[in-house]
Amino acid sequence: MAVIDYRSNHVKVPLREVGANMKVKGFTLPTRTYMSNRLVPGSNVYLEFSWVYEMPEPAQVVPAVHSHPYDQVTMLIGSDPNNPEYLGAEVESHLGGQKLISDKTNALFLPRDIPHGMVTWKKFERPHILMSITLGTGDFEKANPAGYNK
Repeated sequence: MAVIDYRSNHVKVPLREVGANMKVKGFTLPTRTYMSNRLVPGSNVYLEFSWVYEMPEPAQVVPAVHSHPYDQVTMLIGSDPNNPEYLGAEVESHLGGQKLISDKTNALFLPRDIPHGMVTWKKFERPHILMSITLGTGDFEKANPAGYNK
């Protein structure tokens, strides 16, 4: 039986591509892409994240309502190991015309073709992570993270 070398599946150096032309104070841009077909051919997943280390300025980090033909999961992840559900922020977003408020660590499933966006920080108390995982494509242009490609 042939031994498969999986070291090429282990991404240690991210791409920096999402939001390359944006200027947002308090937000690491471009974001860090740790999974894509460019990094791991055939993975068919696009995963990127950014640290939010102070109140973003402008506060509306994802201004465009957009959609894409792929399912997506976004996560807001707090950074307090003693209270992992504490996000340290209040973030408003929109999904299918509905306003959602996030003030705890959470995951949000965004079905394909459903309009979403207008992600705005209302409060900031502690650094946290914003992560996006697009399922079914590992391609930056097709994933269209945060609608930045339009």
